[in-house]
Amino acid sequence: MKNRLTSIRSRIDLRLRDERGIALVLALVVMGTLSITAVSVAMFTTSNETSSARDRDVARALNTAEAGLNNALAVLTQQDSTGTQPIGATLASTTFTLDGYSGTYSATKTSGLEWTIARPGLLTSGPSTGQARALADPKDWRAGSISRADVADFLVREAFERRFVGKTPLLIR
Repeated sequence: MKNRLTSIRSRIDLRLRDERGIALVLALVVMGTLSITAVSVAMFTTSNETSSARDRDVARALNTAEAGLNNALAVLTQQDSTGTQPIGATLASTTFTLDGYSGTYSATKTSGLEWTIARPGLLTSGPSTGQARALADPKDWRAGSISRADVADFLVREAFERRFVGKTPLLIR
């Protein structure tokens, strides 16, 4: 029995010392690792491209929408700047081109409602400073910030003073 165990042990030792075929196993492991790495890099690259394209499209859509709203607001303000057009009057139709596409719109005055659109700059948190400025002329507009409390203060004062009816003042500090 002891001889048999020794014989089995010696055959196992011989097989373990025999290195034939180890190069194939090692080559397969290295190729598998390199393949997984290459696929991971390719997927990471394409996912970043897709994400970047989506972000670019969202920014473009928002910018186009804002430009369209600003254009419509400017046209409406110019065509009835004094608010004297009668209710039911149709304002002249306007054609526009944005980002390679064109469109036409017109508006009908359905209300004599007076309005003011406050356009705050970059909103910040904090107390009212009392230094808020309302710039009605687009030539005076510039980038700036304003606290939310200053915007609220302007809105309350405008409800009583009515200095910017039918206008879209930019609010900055």
